[in-house]
Amino acid sequence: MEAGKEYPIKVQFDRSPIWDATATARDIGTSMLLVATTTDTNFVAAKKLTGRAEFNGRQIAKLRLDRSAKAITAMLDCQRAVNEVTAKSAPSPSQ
Repeated sequence: MEAGKEYPIKVQFDRSPIWDATATARDIGTSMLLVATTTDTNFVAAKKLTGRAEFNGRQIAKLRLDRSAKAITAMLDCQRAVNEVTAKSAPSPSQ
């Protein structure tokens, strides 16, 4: 992988439909990781037990997600709070 380069990946939770995504490689010192983002609020809405990712037909990650629902809920609550503060502090379109 090359830092900054984009890679097409496929992500699947349990037996849900496969999600096609574009991930960007990031250099974090001695390791490279792939970062994919989404604005789909349903992406993590349901409790899932496993998650896996593929690149070029080869599995590159398999994660156990049991007991992760509380962390995901807290993360989404935090993001909502940040969005509210950001919206209040953003300049109005007339400025």
